[in-house]
Amino acid sequence: MDKLSQANQSVVAQAQSELDKVFETVINMYDDPADQRDALLELVPAIARKYGNIDSVAAAEWYEKVRHKWIIDDDYTVDSRYDPDDVPMRKTVRRLAGHLWDDEKNGRGPDYDAAKRGLHASMDRWVKAGGRETIMRASKHDPSKPRYARVPSGAKTCAFCAMLASRGFVYASEDKAGALGQYHKDCDCEIIPSWDRKNPRIEGYDPDGLYREYLEARDSMESEQPTLKEILTAMKSHPGRYNDSFAPYKISVAKESDFAATIGSRHVSSLNKLLNDSKHHDTAELFSRGTNAYRILDTKLPNDTEAHFSPSDGGIYLNLAAVGKHQPGHPPYNTLVHECSHMLDWILGDDKAQMYFSALSREGQSFALMLSTDARQAFNERLAKVQGGSLKARREAALGQLYMDVAADLEKKGDHSIHDMFQAGLGSQGDDYAYLLSRFGHRKGYFQSSGNQEAEAFAEMMAAQITDEHSWEIMEKYFPNATKMFNGMVKEALNGKALE
Repeated sequence: MDKLSQANQSVVAQAQSELDKVFETVINMYDDPADQRDALLELVPAIARKYGNIDSVAAAEWYEKVRHKWIIDDDYTVDSRYDPDDVPMRKTVRRLAGHLWDDEKNGRGPDYDAAKRGLHASMDRWVKAGGRETIMRASKHDPSKPRYARVPSGAKTCAFCAMLASRGFVYASEDKAGALGQYHKDCDCEIIPSWDRKNPRIEGYDPDGLYREYLEARDSMESEQPTLKEILTAMKSHPGRYNDSFAPYKISVAKESDFAATIGSRHVSSLNKLLNDSKHHDTAELFSRGTNAYRILDTKLPNDTEAHFSPSDGGIYLNLAAVGKHQPGHPPYNTLVHECSHMLDWILGDDKAQMYFSALSREGQSFALMLSTDARQAFNERLAKVQGGSLKARREAALGQLYMDVAADLEKKGDHSIHDMFQAGLGSQGDDYAYLLSRFGHRKGYFQSSGNQEAEAFAEMMAAQITDEHSWEIMEKYFPNATKMFNGMVKEALNGKALE
């Protein structure tokens, strides 16, 4: 196998070297990018065909030598003809040739390096196709009927190739869909035949181990029939295992925490991605610090029962099967982050006074006051524009207009928690806003209880910053003072010692 891989790399290097010379010649010879493109459309496929045939001959010679060790048959020769289809090659060249023109939109000139990088990667695949197709064809038509396997040749491979390589050695009849013959750019896999009927082996190739990794990823999915894309994403969630694994996260859920064990590796991976993708690094860091303390007491809450955090029970109740899905008015993981934020708020709070962190007074200012100030400002602006009618009618009209304005900003795709914030901030009128005009909100009178205004807003803002940036931007628009105070509370908590 090493000799085959070395031969492939040698031929590819020769092809890419000739490609570089041709590319430079074309760029220097023609000024018009259209002429440059047309020249490359003719010359590049010719280079791929030439070296693909060389690789095909090298693969045929290798196949015959390996076969001869198992079967003495002087009359057998491998068909090394390689006649690639130029159409997909030309399509790729035409697409990459787009870099030869000025980028007027961004005020930049031609990007010759980008064009050449793309052609290099494609040339690697086109040339190797000559040898791969020859070995695949020989394995299928060889009267001795060898089995063959897709074997990665590098120290690491990508998740996709690992998945295909996990099939081990198969007969041609078992690969009817041709899955083993699918390749990506810069793929280092080889098709390796074996005539060992009992125990076909290749040093460094462990299909059983690769299959265990595949099953581990598949079994981590909640769906009984996960898609291939979902399985590959789960495989990539192991940093360092594959060459396309997701980079280790700078901010992450505590690996050995009860929280991580309860929600499972798939949800941990998704949550880690959200934390690292968030623009609000302080909030993501604070949330991650709390993962050692979060406790989920029930993961199978009925769909008709609202998820909630119970301070008296010291934990969270939710439906784990639903947290990664879109729910009415909430994006994936919003509910999970929201309830964990409640618990974080409680942990950071005053144990003696039994107060949430968000309810503590800060330099004579309270979070509840900021919420009320912002909510009433938005309401009063609309009330001032309502003409005629009783005060009650004008207030109802102003509430309706406020709701419509917020809904328009959300564009029907954001997290609707901001409606809940208006219920909290508008005092006695808040219940009318939530229940007359929206499907979202808490029971009437909920926000009359001490601490509930602050606690809900704290959780809603943290969840928005982590799971839905668009909704956070809407919150900043309508609650400028409260959102500013929230960011200050996050920094205050990070500088504290409660979670260390």
